[in-house]
Amino acid sequence: MLDGAIAPFLERLARATGIAEKRYARARLEQALVAADPGALSAAEATEAQALGASREAVDAARRARPPHAVRVPLLADDGTVLVRMFEVAFEPVDGRTLLGVEADAASRDAIAAAAARLTARPDARRYRFVPCSPSSLGPARIEGRSLGAAAFVSALSLFSDRPVRDAAVITGAIEGDRVTSVGSVRAKSLAAKKIGASVVVVPSADVAGADGARGAASLDELAELCLEDRAAASDPEALVASAAHAARDGWSGYRWRSVREATTRALAIVPLGRPDLYVDALAQLAAASRHLGDLAGSARAIELAVALAESPLGRRGVPDDALSRLERQRAMHERARGRLPDAARAAKRAVAIARRARLRGELLKSLGTAGLVAMARGDDEAALEPLEEALAITLERTPNEAARSRAYLVEALGRLGRVDEARAHADAALLECAGQGERGRAKEAWVRTSLGGALAFGQDWAATKAALDLDVIHVAIARDPLPGLVARRWLGLALSRLGDGARGSTLLGASRFAYGDALEPSLCFVADVNALHDVAERARRGELDTHAARIVIARLASFEGATTRLARALAAAERSLGGTTRAAAALHRLALEAGRLA
Repeated sequence: MLDGAIAPFLERLARATGIAEKRYARARLEQALVAADPGALSAAEATEAQALGASREAVDAARRARPPHAVRVPLLADDGTVLVRMFEVAFEPVDGRTLLGVEADAASRDAIAAAAARLTARPDARRYRFVPCSPSSLGPARIEGRSLGAAAFVSALSLFSDRPVRDAAVITGAIEGDRVTSVGSVRAKSLAAKKIGASVVVVPSADVAGADGARGAASLDELAELCLEDRAAASDPEALVASAAHAARDGWSGYRWRSVREATTRALAIVPLGRPDLYVDALAQLAAASRHLGDLAGSARAIELAVALAESPLGRRGVPDDALSRLERQRAMHERARGRLPDAARAAKRAVAIARRARLRGELLKSLGTAGLVAMARGDDEAALEPLEEALAITLERTPNEAARSRAYLVEALGRLGRVDEARAHADAALLECAGQGERGRAKEAWVRTSLGGALAFGQDWAATKAALDLDVIHVAIARDPLPGLVARRWLGLALSRLGDGARGSTLLGASRFAYGDALEPSLCFVADVNALHDVAERARRGELDTHAARIVIARLASFEGATTRLARALAAAERSLGGTTRAAAALHRLALEAGRLA
């Protein structure tokens, strides 16, 4: 798995015979797909992986396009073998993990600074790091030495100048001043590069005699000439920001947030100083990507930078209200994920006020939806009704055939308040809209029915909940899409458990973390763990308390960065009450509801 090759895992799964062997081989294939470098999976391999039952999320993870500034780096393992993996320079990299030792980190930082110094409009090199494109691929490994310097320089100069790297060149070499200096094991590294089909292999000029077919670079200018395309790609920063926004809206496909992060990193590197509007928008999208990738600290940094820029003299002149409203929405969702719900409510209120003042109906619609979600997270379902009803009214005015999602949010809020008849009426209207819209309509129908199931579950009408959800359209969503599949699993699993089908209910709830393979994004892992907590609580209610399983789920929830303050205290209280089944069941049930509001 360390070398990123997919073929051996495909072959192993194809040869597997028994159920257990196939399950294990499929899991290993999905892990390999998630750990693969971008673009490593061929179309034929993707087709084969899907035919063998690999999850769509895992296949999508391996089919990500190679970032144009990515480079391949030969890494010498302790046993003497060489792995060639893809690296890139990233803006405030997710969760701060670079896997680099002190010397390697210093060398790559110096290289990034050297690239920035060659440009007239110098980016802030301190905010960039050289990281693996797929950090999970290298596990706990640490990369030592200065041989990453040349590759980091090329990736940084590519990113900052918008000149693509030639065919993901394989590069090794240290940097001292303006010179590319010697490194070890160049023959083994060049052979490994040739083995994977690299057409451009660059080593220090001093080492070229010992490298098989490699090209030598003695200076940074030669390095850039060998590794970068002659002309800049002339990417439009505005188009890049728009592309990232489009990717963020593109359903819940596996690892889309990594693509959003890559696009925003590229945009932030080339946005001119005179466009603070684009910079703030890119930072807001970066905050969203970081949050979904489980890096709430990175999300906070992006928001802080965006707020500081928006409030600067340049920002006050150049950041329009629509960008400010989007920024406040991301701030609200960040604070919601952290469990800081009063702060989230204030940010959502600011987003609504900005959009209303500027008469931005599209932004107002989204900001009202955010305000409703935050109010429901606070447990104030009555307060959620007003913004959600206004959001629906705006949708019916603007795009009456696109109101299903707005109605779905309202259905959930009404159900929590016990106003089930109104919830059903909105659900019926939404389902009528979905009819005749083909695959897209069926996807919307799954969302609506899931919301209705949740509304009925809050009223403890388990028979009606099962009737609303035990349908083919929901089972397809559960099998295929993490959202709404994870939420549908929760409500249908609880209904089945309460109606006496505990085995089937536990299968839906307890398997949530593993049902979508290893490609499940961290924010969705939190949703899946809430489902597992419901399963533990239901088992305890039936007198089947599994203290060990309960502690595992609690530990997973507590490890999520957003499990702070109120939720953290609830987690601790639940663990203390595991001594008695009845008391534990009640505590676990309360905890599951509390965590579910933040999921």
